[in-house]
Amino acid sequence: MKTSTIQIAFMILLGLCPNSARAQSDHKLAESFLQCASQTAVTGREAQFIAFLKGQLPQGITSEVDNMGNLIVRIGGGTPQVLVVASVDEPGFVVTDITDEGYLRVASPGGRSPGPLFIQFHEGHYVDIFSRNGTIRGVVSLPSSHLVRGRRESLSLDRFLIDIGARSREEALARGIEMLDPVAAVKDVAVLAGNRVAGPMLSRKFGAFALLEALKGYGARNGKSIVLAWAAQGAMSNSGLARLARRFAPKQVMIVGGFQRGAGRTAKDPIEIFDSGILIPDGESPGANSAFLRSAMAAAGQKIKFTASPTGAFPEARALGADTDAFCVAIPVMFPGTLVETVDLDDLQQLISWVRMVLEM
Repeated sequence: MKTSTIQIAFMILLGLCPNSARAQSDHKLAESFLQCASQTAVTGREAQFIAFLKGQLPQGITSEVDNMGNLIVRIGGGTPQVLVVASVDEPGFVVTDITDEGYLRVASPGGRSPGPLFIQFHEGHYVDIFSRNGTIRGVVSLPSSHLVRGRRESLSLDRFLIDIGARSREEALARGIEMLDPVAAVKDVAVLAGNRVAGPMLSRKFGAFALLEALKGYGARNGKSIVLAWAAQGAMSNSGLARLARRFAPKQVMIVGGFQRGAGRTAKDPIEIFDSGILIPDGESPGANSAFLRSAMAAAGQKIKFTASPTGAFPEARALGADTDAFCVAIPVMFPGTLVETVDLDDLQQLISWVRMVLEM
């Protein structure tokens, strides 16, 4: 049967055309990243995402989860020379009360608010509550426009109410809701035109995904002792990374994840320009003076694109000792801190290649 032009175009779009190796690769990367980005890991409640990552490790890879909740892969024996780490937790909420009418009240884990804009982005949106009986879907309530017209205030945690369809506290408890159950925005992740992906918390997912993908096809040929780790509790004073630093005392550390946008940054900053490749701290950051970073960039040659970012190093770097040669890398994220964070898969692929290259140095 003769294949129509429309059918061929559709096959190419899905990466199924045998003459389109690039399309197949892009489709596979997008599919894998969407699966990873759809997971939830509210700070202090990362076990489900850690279990997902462990299940995605290549066959033959030995791993462990320590008592802090970090997922650890060791390559080679002896004292680790290099630690490559990504924090996996994301801002979210935990249940702190149930009203007599069956609404849920929440707070931020660790006692630190993720910020007023982050809270307001959830207003009127679906959220998932991860209870002992499974995931329960709810929606953040909206005030009546007729009652608050002309005097409406911004949503804050003291007025943050989640409706799960329960008519009383007893009914909500019967459905399995318990105190400190994690709550997060529904992971509505989508592939956009131009090889881009949008959804909540992608800035907290691409680092973990890059480490996972870098292990695929990696061969331990350099004889180095290396640790790859997915660190928990990043928003709680970087407790997970601090535990890793104490345990392994590595001399060289690469932190992979999303830079935080500082006050006064504009849309022209490299942190929001796609096709910037890998972002590294600019000259104002101690990470830019890393000998480890310079040697890795030299090894990459012209194969990988780098762009200096004005955002500087991650707060995670503070959990490391002063004698540790550490640096941070990221990729551009459009609309950071919103429910529609957007990343470019070409930048993500460069990051994966970079992490694998660092492992093989």
